[in-house]
Amino acid sequence: TRERRERLKREGPDRDTFLQWRSPRFGISNPDNLTNPFWSYAIREGGSGWGFKEDFDGPDSFEAGPCFSFHRYGQAEVHLADGRRVLIGGTHEDVYDPDFCIYNDVVVMDGDNITVYGYPEAVFPPTDYATATLVGDEIWIIGSLGYKDKRDDRPTQIRVLNTQTWTMRTAECQGPNPGTIWGHQAELSADGGQLLVSGGQRHCRLVDMDPQSLINPSVHLLHLASQTWTEINRDKQC
Repeated sequence: TRERRERLKREGPDRDTFLQWRSPRFGISNPDNLTNPFWSYAIREGGSGWGFKEDFDGPDSFEAGPCFSFHRYGQAEVHLADGRRVLIGGTHEDVYDPDFCIYNDVVVMDGDNITVYGYPEAVFPPTDYATATLVGDEIWIIGSLGYKDKRDDRPTQIRVLNTQTWTMRTAECQGPNPGTIWGHQAELSADGGQLLVSGGQRHCRLVDMDPQSLINPSVHLLHLASQTWTEINRDKQC
């Protein structure tokens, strides 16, 4: 639209900056501040990868790979007490689209200020449809749908984000866990010591079949201090 074109001229980066930063990428440190003019503009604009390609006369994503976008599904959001918003991961488009990408970034929005943190894949893998729960100065990120070739019946993915340093750590939890769960809910107990995880779907390995995504049949309680799971009930579906 004309309004969009005018906003691009007024607020957007130049084409060279777009070409430098058009592609999503992992961080190289924990965290890695990847804030740059194009990503900040894309986050404010909220457009698609295809739209930004058109805006900046960029390369075809079929050849150059996906273009960065903040138009995402399955993105987790947390509001901090000081008013900042923290947005985590999410998916742009579907697997058939050349701009399809599952992100592993953390975006901190403080009024008009935007900071984008990236992480090595081993520290924080591409994550979507997770829950994110604020516990003190930490955000507990539980579960993920992830890329198809990464879906199996391994233990629940849990990453813990420090909102003071923005470092990410893995929580190695014991006990009967929900498995590779996604699209679920997580509720913090009144005393802040436990997370109740329910609903959603999980990947189950059935006999002589690849892992299947089935309705999560259980309710689980995660004791944060001991990092131990308790299964409250279970329907023997998988």
